[in-house]
Order: sequence, then structure tokens, then C-alpha cells
Amino acid sequence: THWDAPPVCLTMPDDEAHVWRVTVDPPPQTPDAVQALTLEEQARVAAFQNADRATQFTVVRTALRQILSLYAEAPSIMLRLMHDRMGRPAMAPGQPGDDLHFSVAHSKAIGLIAVTRAGPIGVDVEFMGADRDFSAIARRFFLSTEAQILSAMPADAQRIAFYRSWTIKEACLKAMGWGLAEGLAAVETNPDPAAPPHTVRVRGANASVSWELAVLQPAREYAAAAALQGPRVHWRGFTWNPDNPLFQAW
Repeated sequence: THWDAPPVCLTMPDDEAHVWRVTVDPPPQTPDAVQALTLEEQARVAAFQNADRATQFTVVRTALRQILSLYAEAPSIMLRLMHDRMGRPAMAPGQPGDDLHFSVAHSKAIGLIAVTRAGPIGVDVEFMGADRDFSAIARRFFLSTEAQILSAMPADAQRIAFYRSWTIKEACLKAMGWGLAEGLAAVETNPDPAAPPHTVRVRGANASVSWELAVLQPAREYAAAAALQGPRVHWRGFTWNPDNPLFQAW
């Protein structure tokens, strides 16, 4: 995965999807960059019992506002966000940029923000911890065919394959507006890391519309995926830096 600095004149045609990598640890050193939140968002930060979670939310939400402001061409603090039934943020209608679809994910030191105009999008990122029984988890939450493929792999390959499937599944569920309660088994994947990324089936989705998937590696020991049901798109990866003058205009 290539994570580039954004161009000075950043545009997003309808046939593109952009994924932004946000580094949470260490947090940005620019004070203003991590304080440009609404009063409601600041109250949410204050309610966190865990300092790391508070920092994670602050940095990723600040990055989200700055990134959306580039596409909406409006001040980041003025963007109105609403939340879907799963509590995920979305653009409120009746404002600049209300045609943007986006998805947010974070795990430990890495956050990802996927943005497009092509249709609902989902993104997920996971730190690939090794202290789990991946075969047992797959037998419980994955389809039996997926669990069988995983169980036949060596231990280290299981870890990579498991997180590949998990992130694709969760990205698809997010794009559908679903949560994990709808079931990871609703999304069928091929866990084999050597296979091209694709979704075999998503139960309840429009079968006549194909899925566009991107398997991503935002950092060492992290797995990630982005998913979009709709027309073919060109995926581009960028790195968010709050000190970039591109973000100072908004």
C-alpha cells in the first residue's frame, strides 16, 4: 500500500476512493490541531475513562474534520456530523460536502479514514495480535468453509489470514450500515492470503452489484481493508499530517 502526502490541489473524482492513514502515537505536536472539536465532541473526550482512548478519539476526529473540510471546501469546525443507528458518524444533509460518504476505524496507534462520492463505504483496521486461538474464533464467528481453510494453515499464516478476513468482513458490514451483531458470517471471504481480495457473498446485499475491495497495510503488524459496493473505483492512499499547510486553510 502506498501512503502518499496529499497533493496541493486535492480533488476526488466520482470514480475514486481515498483512504487516509492517521498516526495516533505519538500524537501530533500542534496543539490547535487536536483541539478543533465541537463542544459536544470535547465533552465526549472528557467522558473517556481511559487516557489512550481519549487521545485516540481526539486525534482521529480532528483528522476526520480536517480531511472532510478539504473535500467540502468548508471550515472543519463548521461541518455538521450526525450518527447512524450504530453510532457511526456521517455528513448531515444540507451543507457543503453532504455528498461525501466516509468511514472511520482505529486500532491502537493507527486510524484510517475512507472517503468517496461513489457510494457507502466501509473501512476497518486491526492490530494483528498473536495471543489468540484464531481457529477457535473462526469456528465460532466465521463460515464453516472459512474456518476449515484457516485450520489447515500453519500458526503464523493463520494469524495473517484471520485478520485479512476479519477486516474485509467488518469493512463490508460498515458499508452496508450494519454492525457486528448482524453477523460476521453474513460476509463470505477467501482467507487465503495468496488469493485476490474479493467477497464471495454478502447475505442481504444486492447480488447484482459487485464489491470493490482494497486490502491495506497501514503499518507493520496491522491489517486493514476498505469496501465499497458499487462502481469500480481507483483507490488512493494518503497520510494525514496536521502540520501540512493544506489543512491550515480550513
